[in-house]
Amino acid sequence: MPRSAVRRASAPSDPYAGLLDGAGAGGPLEVRRWFGCWAYYNGDRLVWVSADKREPWHGVLVPTEPAHHAALRREVTALRTHPVIRKWLYLPARAANFEADADRLVSLIAEGDSRVGVVTAVRRRRAHTRESRKERFG
Repeated sequence: MPRSAVRRASAPSDPYAGLLDGAGAGGPLEVRRWFGCWAYYNGDRLVWVSADKREPWHGVLVPTEPAHHAALRREVTALRTHPVIRKWLYLPARAANFEADADRLVSLIAEGDSRVGVVTAVRRRRAHTRESRKERFG
C-alpha cells in the first residue's frame, strides 16, 4: 500500500485552549501532552492542565501548593481539591460558572500570581541532567 494511502488519526486538540488567550503575560505559554492531558508552562512553572476525560479528569487542574488552597478557593469558589492529585486544585467542566471561573484563573496566571503554578520535579531533573551531561562530555 502506498504510504500516502495510510491515514493517521490527528492528535486531539485541547478543548479549553481558547480560555487561555492572554494568559502568557510574561511570554507565550508552552503546551505539552501530559498523561493524556495538556500541560501549560509559563517559563519553568506548570500553571494549568486541561483534562478532557471522565471525572475527575474533565476540566482544569490547577497546580499549586496546599498552602494556597484556601485563598484560591475563596477567590474561585468552584475550585476543589483534586481527588487523585490532592496537592492540586480542580475546576470541573460541569461547574455552573466554569468559563467565568476559568477566566479568573487565567487572569491570575497573566498577573504572575505566585499561588498558581509549580516547578515540577521533571523540569528540575531535566535541567540538572543537562548540566551533568555538559560536565561529563564537555
